[in-house]
Amino acid sequence: MGRILIVDDQDDEREVLALILSRAGHDVVGARNGQEALDVAQLSPPEAVISDVMMPVMDGFVLCRKWKADPRLSAIPFLIYTATDANSSAEQLAQGIGADAFLVKPQQAAELIRALDSILAAPARAPEPDSEALFKEEMEVLRRYNEALFRKLTSKMEELQAEVAERRRAEAALKQGEERLSLLLNSAGEGLYAIDLAGICNFVNPACLRLIGFDSPEDVLGRSMHDLIHHTTPDGRPRPARECPVINGVLKDGNVHREDDVFWRHDGSCFPVEYWSYPQCKDGKVVGVVVTFVDITLRKNAENEVLKLNAELETRVRDRTADLDAARRAALDMMQQADENRRKAEQAWQKLRESTRSLRLLSQAVEDSPAVVMITNPKGLIEYVNPRFTEITGFQSAEVINQTPRLLNSGHHPSAYFAELWQTLLAGKPWSGEMCNRKKSGETYWQSASIAPVRGEDEEISHFVAVTEDITDRRQFVEQIKEAKVAAEAANRAKSAFLASMSHEIRTPMNAILGFTELLLRDGKTTPAQRERLELIDRAADHLLGLINDILEMSKIEAGRATLNLSTFDLERAVGDVAQMFEMRCQKKGLLFTVERDPGLPRAVRGDEGKLRQILINLLGNAVKFTSVGVVSLAIGRRGGSQTRLFAEVRDTGPGIAEADRGRLFQNFSQTEVGMRAGGGTGLGLAICRSYALLLGGDVTCSSELGRGSTFTLDFVVEPGPEAELPAGGSRQVAGLAEGEPAPRVLVVDDVVENRRLLTELLRGAGFETCEAADGGEAVRLFESWHPDAILMDRQMPDVDGCEATRRIRALPGGERTPIVVVSASALDEQRQEVLDAGADGFVKKPFRPEEIFGELGRLCGLRYRYVEPATPGAGDAHARRPDSAARFDLLPASQASLMREATASGDMSRLKVLIAGLAPDHGPAAARLQAMADDYEYQALLDIFERVLAEPQGG
Repeated sequence: MGRILIVDDQDDEREVLALILSRAGHDVVGARNGQEALDVAQLSPPEAVISDVMMPVMDGFVLCRKWKADPRLSAIPFLIYTATDANSSAEQLAQGIGADAFLVKPQQAAELIRALDSILAAPARAPEPDSEALFKEEMEVLRRYNEALFRKLTSKMEELQAEVAERRRAEAALKQGEERLSLLLNSAGEGLYAIDLAGICNFVNPACLRLIGFDSPEDVLGRSMHDLIHHTTPDGRPRPARECPVINGVLKDGNVHREDDVFWRHDGSCFPVEYWSYPQCKDGKVVGVVVTFVDITLRKNAENEVLKLNAELETRVRDRTADLDAARRAALDMMQQADENRRKAEQAWQKLRESTRSLRLLSQAVEDSPAVVMITNPKGLIEYVNPRFTEITGFQSAEVINQTPRLLNSGHHPSAYFAELWQTLLAGKPWSGEMCNRKKSGETYWQSASIAPVRGEDEEISHFVAVTEDITDRRQFVEQIKEAKVAAEAANRAKSAFLASMSHEIRTPMNAILGFTELLLRDGKTTPAQRERLELIDRAADHLLGLINDILEMSKIEAGRATLNLSTFDLERAVGDVAQMFEMRCQKKGLLFTVERDPGLPRAVRGDEGKLRQILINLLGNAVKFTSVGVVSLAIGRRGGSQTRLFAEVRDTGPGIAEADRGRLFQNFSQTEVGMRAGGGTGLGLAICRSYALLLGGDVTCSSELGRGSTFTLDFVVEPGPEAELPAGGSRQVAGLAEGEPAPRVLVVDDVVENRRLLTELLRGAGFETCEAADGGEAVRLFESWHPDAILMDRQMPDVDGCEATRRIRALPGGERTPIVVVSASALDEQRQEVLDAGADGFVKKPFRPEEIFGELGRLCGLRYRYVEPATPGAGDAHARRPDSAARFDLLPASQASLMREATASGDMSRLKVLIAGLAPDHGPAAARLQAMADDYEYQALLDIFERVLAEPQGG
């Protein structure tokens, strides 16, 4: 985009053109006539000119002829844009004097932009020599323009005469108005003062003096109001005068309104203010600023009190709602119980009506029952046994009648067992349990028995009925299950131990690889070739870490260690981030990518954002991977209009999945025939998706047709959450400690020397002092002698581990106040909780990114950092205020631009941030601007920049 000069004596015409061109990305400057345009071009030649014809001093045709006659300006495109005498002779005249285009007002904005872009892209055309016929046509056109100009001037003279008469009448009223204005300003309750463009006070009213603590105007007039009352920000940072919004905001936007600032009194105290800043103009130019303000201390106090009351009210409402829900549930339970009692009563009544028939059926059922039925009298003598008794025990009915059940006693149970049985029965209560009996053959067997007393009409016990079942085979099966359970629990413990060990043993070297690679990428001394190799190492390590994480995550799932990490998150942003990532990948492969969102989806929800993102990334990653042409789409909505049960559907036009393969899609380490041909991966992605979906209260299903594509559908459950709990996004790369921040002393504890060296180099590079310990015991001794401000503690170490070392340090004088952050390769959530229970203040998982370490130390130690960000623009510099004005993207190395384009297109934002950080030493403003765009998810803009860099020839 270029710098365009607009020449027109009408202010509104210039403003309209400036708005159209600015939206198209052009820088715009203006001039009110031809002479002013030439003056502007002499100072800074533009890349194109758009000029009106009818203008005072010098019209557009004369300006065009002089422009094309100037060797320094003749190559710059000149476009005539007029609404007067739009005929073919005027257009021919414009072309004859060298104009590059002739457009007639009004013109559609798109047509104007298209014409301007065409002129900028076309090679410059030298003006043709004048001819006599052309001269005559020019004179005729100028005669017409002069007549129109004369008529316009005559009308203006009449308007001026009327204006002079009106002005004389107004002068008398003005004097009276000034007196009233002075009285009004002096009696106003709001503070008011006026300053010139240098910030020097030239007017102040009594209310202003009273609010800022001065006695008389002489104490303020002639002094800098910024230095008196506006020199420091609300958070205590000095505010340079060149950044003062009172003047700069007016010069930039016209008016300024702020209600989040403070003014400072003469006695050094400050108070919150709401102020308005307006431009003070003379002859069309801003010559000063008028400021009005009010003290809003009472308002702020009231707002804080309202917020506090609202919080208390919300708490009470939640508690009351919970009580009402509990009462409602209790009422529903009572109603259900009443319905159940009514149903039972109806059933009892029905049974009573059919009692006779039931008794007959019962008798037959007892005779044919597969269970043993025995009836005794109150003394325990057997009066009846059914045929099943004979089948099980081998005793005939005649052999046991009038005998006691003791003839079946195997001697396995102690006498107290049977004493407790008879004590229960004689008390009129039923007894149930298991017992080991002996058959007639002497063989023992186990039976499950239920014995109940039967009462007669006098309510006395008349009989005992025992119903027993042979459970010998079942008990043997239960014993086998118990043995298998013990073995499974032992295997599960072994798997957990393996998982913890593998997490530590694998993540620890990966932490060193990724960490030292990033340190080398941050080093501005690396050559392009070295940086390219480091990028390959970083990319390969990231890929390996992804495979390791899949395997470890599946191990956690199989070991039953996978849990939900619930938080309130922005559902729309989470889906949008994933969609934007894959839109880049689809563009790279030439695929169409679409997203459909249900407009009724809740924004703030409570659930496991990480697992939801991982499922969508896995499903979309497979869709893009296996689709060569066509469409990949993502749709998300509600099931049956529910606000809690949602679905996400991923469709593609890939090769499809055979029916034989669909049955094993979600099995561990299982891949389809197409997947094996594509290569890569662990075969765990869909298995992890299914496990995560079950944790989220849903499932993942697949439908597919060979040659037509596949559809994967995720069902999941969330809870609505308050939008106030949504976390703020964005992160910046730490360049070092803030100016004036004392260097903190950090003790680095790790038994692996590479890990200690990585943390030491990272912290020292940012201005920290460090000391190293190789185990927990040494850490305790160094704490007592070196007295660090913070400790970075590994968890798994020989002899004294991180948990024990943390507990010992907490018991020492001063140890209870020293921040301790555990840096561990553990993959288990309970191990994280273990170190927090031991007294640690924070936890960072290896491999880590530098921002995680700096973030924890900053949070716990109250540190301020310097960040890699754009240079602060200077006041009054129109170009410096543009966020990317100092970012010379054209100077970026093509090799780096290619790597960054690849990372952006593939959605690898972690790698992109590392690449941008590597530019900071030599291309600071450009790196800062690219980082800001990456934080704001401006992926398409990033791709445009990288494509532009790669398209430009690289100088030596």
